Amino acid sequence: ARPSISPVFICWVSIRHNDSGKFVSATGGKVSLTMLFDSEKCLFGLHVRPKTNILTGILTRKRQIRSKKQRRLKLMHSTKLAVRFPWAKIGTAKICNKIEDAIEDDYDNDLPSSIDRNESEVIVGFCQRSTGKWLGERSMFGLGGGDVVCESAVYGEGQEWEINDLCRDETALLSVSANRGSGGFAEVINENRGSCSELKIGKKCDKVSMRMASVWSLKELLV
Repeated sequence: ARPSISPVFICWVSIRHNDSGKFVSATGGKVSLTMLFDSEKCLFGLHVRPKTNILTGILTRKRQIRSKKQRRLKLMHSTKLAVRFPWAKIGTAKICNKIEDAIEDDYDNDLPSSIDRNESEVIVGFCQRSTGKWLGERSMFGLGGGDVVCESAVYGEGQEWEINDLCRDETALLSVSANRGSGGFAEVINENRGSCSELKIGKKCDKVSMRMASVWSLKELLV
């Protein structure tokens, strides 16, 4: 299992479902959605998980790959092409451009898949201000479809969420550890029934579920 990493506090926020206008609320560990904002139940600390040494190593590898292929490109420009085509400057320029594009494509293919994600997506945690408990998932054997709860006094894999940090007004909430690590989106159940709705984790994390995922607004509040 991945070692625990202490998240860094950013600000206090409310978590609001954009379609229904309801707020995420936690009482006695149970999480639901309600129309009325309550500072005791609906106020959460937004914490960001720092980047790990693993990610730093991946980014270092990315820079090494680019540097290596840039050197290769310069060598091809200064030797082979100049020797073979000294009389055709225009043709040489076109060939150089094609080779450069091919090398860039090769460079992209060499990158690990774990850094292909949108750089705006960050791993966060939500800690309820009144109880100090973390928002997470309760599930059997890491499978999706579990309830969202606020029970854990410790931040761990089950309390990690992925959001779009560049657009907190319209972001999905992805439970990182759900479905055995493939992730699952927070879904609203019984959205139009009464004043309260349930919150569960979806059983899939694919393109279809991504398009259908509930959209949330994280509004910063001064406390």
